[in-house]
Amino acid sequence: MRYQRDSGLYGALIVREAETPFPIFSETFEDQPERKTMAILDTMINPQTSFMGRTSVLPRYCLPDGSGIPVQFDYIQFQMNGQRLPRRASFAGLNSQIEFYVVGGKNYRFRIIAATEENIFVISIDQHKMHVMATDGYLVKPFETDYLVVHVSERYDFILKAKEGVSPGSKFPIRIQSLAVLCNDNTKLAGESYGFLVYTNGFVPMRPALRERLIVQNGRCNDKSNPCKVLNCPFGKMPNDYSNPGTYMTCFNVLALQLLIPTPQGEYPSSVVDRKNEFFFNFHQTAEGLINGIKFDFPEEPILISKKIINECAYPVRCNKIGRRHCRHTVYLENYGSSTRFVLSSLRLPVPITHPIHMHGHSYFIAKIGYPEYDESGRITAPNKDLKLPSCGHATWSDGTPGGIVVNSTTVRKDAIIVPAGGYVAIHLLQKNPRWWFMHCHIDYHLNHGMAIAIGENPTMASTPPDPLYNVTEEFCFTLQTFLLKESSNG
Repeated sequence: MRYQRDSGLYGALIVREAETPFPIFSETFEDQPERKTMAILDTMINPQTSFMGRTSVLPRYCLPDGSGIPVQFDYIQFQMNGQRLPRRASFAGLNSQIEFYVVGGKNYRFRIIAATEENIFVISIDQHKMHVMATDGYLVKPFETDYLVVHVSERYDFILKAKEGVSPGSKFPIRIQSLAVLCNDNTKLAGESYGFLVYTNGFVPMRPALRERLIVQNGRCNDKSNPCKVLNCPFGKMPNDYSNPGTYMTCFNVLALQLLIPTPQGEYPSSVVDRKNEFFFNFHQTAEGLINGIKFDFPEEPILISKKIINECAYPVRCNKIGRRHCRHTVYLENYGSSTRFVLSSLRLPVPITHPIHMHGHSYFIAKIGYPEYDESGRITAPNKDLKLPSCGHATWSDGTPGGIVVNSTTVRKDAIIVPAGGYVAIHLLQKNPRWWFMHCHIDYHLNHGMAIAIGENPTMASTPPDPLYNVTEEFCFTLQTFLLKESSNG
């Protein structure tokens, strides 16, 4: 789709959980995705794409830890559900608002979909906590947080507990803030937009009949003894003064979440993997998007139906200079049923970048997240020392496999994960889905400039595509019976 999604070609497909004879959560909640879904896009005003990867250009915006962002711009404005959000809470006109209606004393399930192009955003609701209950389609034990960080392609669900005794017409800002800030001032955001949570009397389902009263929470995180929680934080520690001077925030990464329904024995990978099933991928931005110094050259026909992959370069690839090699970058998984580890990193200096890495064909288990070294203010001083990175090529462990790589039945599963700038994420999966799959950074500039790799997971065991895919045709018929027959015969 290239950049078509950024121009509005997207939509939300909500798949509900199967009904169970027993309650999954201890508290009941209303689940109306048609009314409580937030699909969020970012609009960069005057993006300077020609500066991508040029370290000689003095950047205006960074992340609060001093790491880079893919593209510079004048500012960001966010959209929600196809509507541009106001940049000021107090000056929002009625026609430019998106409002979500609740009744005091009830619980509601909200869904967040990051359909963004490249920017990380932080969501919060004034005077309210969010109880995160799912990520990327997997239910988790509810985790209470003040702020939730969401990168491109991630999905999070949370329960909002509407408060008793709040007057109908009370309206609370839903803040969509950029994580990016001015490089020399963490209090100045690259962008902030607003939706609204509005209390009703329960009889008027849409806009309240009573006059709305805006209630803004100032100084939310100014209490040092009670710092705000930030979930899915891409930092080892929250940098000082994010969004306001004197703020106190505590970072929690996605490992703070545990699956609500444990993965059955035999369906999750081991914490220990054989060396032949361990692979390293370093994501790096120059003028091109690179993995292990290689730019993915998009093929003219799908690899899935190619008898021979032209201009293929298979992991591990020898390379002499970063960005010089352009090829159909592939990696082969050849041990069906084995536990497999991918180590995803962003280590290349001088300015590492935070990447949202997505894999097709699998949800994977987050086994460990490693962070760079920071100074007292939370700014990066050196990349993580667990890995060593050559001038071009894949990383290796510096001193053997580090401790703390753990997978068990409640380890959180995702299909998009934030790789911290200067750090790494170890993900585990089982080789049980033969096919060609695609792994890539979901930042559109990175993907479209080659930050991707094709995964050949035991491809000779995969069922073959239906015949119409091999020829130009208007007819396509692949019945369930045909699929089951081909699956059972591995053909």
